[in-house]
Amino acid sequence: MDLKNLKKGEFITDKLAVLKVEEKQTRQGKPFLLAELSHASGLIVGKVWEDALNNALLKSGRAYRITAQVDSYRDEVNLNISQATPLDEEIDQYLASRSTMVFDIETAGKAFEDLEEWDQNYLLHTLQRQAKTEKEAKQATGLYPLYGQVVAIGMYNPVSQNGMVYVLSAKKTTLKPENKDFKYQVFEKESQLLEAFWQTANKYERFVTYNGTGFDFPFLAFRSAFNQIKVPFEIHSRQDFHIDLMYKFSGGNTYHAYKLEALCRAFGISNPKAKGVSGLHVSKLFEKGKYQEIADYVARDAHATSQLYQIWRNFMAGRIVI
Repeated sequence: MDLKNLKKGEFITDKLAVLKVEEKQTRQGKPFLLAELSHASGLIVGKVWEDALNNALLKSGRAYRITAQVDSYRDEVNLNISQATPLDEEIDQYLASRSTMVFDIETAGKAFEDLEEWDQNYLLHTLQRQAKTEKEAKQATGLYPLYGQVVAIGMYNPVSQNGMVYVLSAKKTTLKPENKDFKYQVFEKESQLLEAFWQTANKYERFVTYNGTGFDFPFLAFRSAFNQIKVPFEIHSRQDFHIDLMYKFSGGNTYHAYKLEALCRAFGISNPKAKGVSGLHVSKLFEKGKYQEIADYVARDAHATSQLYQIWRNFMAGRIVI
C-alpha cells in the first residue's frame, strides 16, 4: 500500500502504527476516536466512529492491522477504521520518514527616521512599549514585517548535510561560503528571494526552526503577502510538519525560553554569534552592504539549529519520532 495513491471509497487492510489517539465527540454528542497513523509510505489521519469502537480500541505507540475505508475531508484523504487488531511488533518499521528542512531567516528594517510620524509613534508606544530605552526601540524595525524585509534565509538538510543560503543584495555580487557544506545564491529583490524559498520549501514535508512559530513563519507569510507571493501550503504547528526547538527545550514555556546561543554553549555546539554578529546587527550590516557577513551568519544559525535538532531527536523526543 502507498498512502499517496489511495482513492476515496476504496477499502484497505494493512499494518500501521498509531502515533497519537484522542477521544472526541461529534456535534451530536456521539463518541469517536481521532488517530494519527504512520505507514512506511507516509502519515494519515484515522477515525473510529461509534459503531466501530468495540472493534478498534486504539492506543498510542502500538502497531495494528487495520481495515478501513478511504474517505476525504477538505481535500485530504483519511481512513474510516472498521477494525484494528493489535500486533505484537515494534512500531519502528511503520514510522514514516519525512524529508526535513532546518531553516532560519534574517531580517533588516528601515531606519527609524525614514518612517512616517504615525509609524514612529506606533513602533515606540505600541510595538516596542516594553523596550528598555528609546534607542533600543528605534533599532527594532527589523523585527516587524511592517517595517522590515527578509534579507537572508539559511536552509540545511540534516540527512544530506548540505545547506543553502538565499541572500538579498542591492548590487550584483559573488559570495563565497564560509562553510563548504553550504552554497549561496544572491537575489536583487525580496520577492525573488521569497519565491525561491517557497519553491524549495515545497519539496519538504517537515520544518525545524528556533522560534519559527513566533517569528520566522509569520514574518515570511506577511512579507510574501506584501510581495503578492502565494504561500504554497498551510502553516501549522503539528509535530509532523513543524518542530520549533524553542518550545521543545523550554517545555512549551516561552516566557522562560532559552536563547539559541545559551543552548549552543550548554551542548557544546559552535556558537553562531561567536564572531560578533547577531540578528541585532543585520540591519546595519545590510545598510553597509556587508552581504557576506549576513550570509555567513545565517548559515551558522541554520547549522547550529540542525545540530540542536539532532540532540532533541536522539535524546528528548521519546520513542515516537517521525
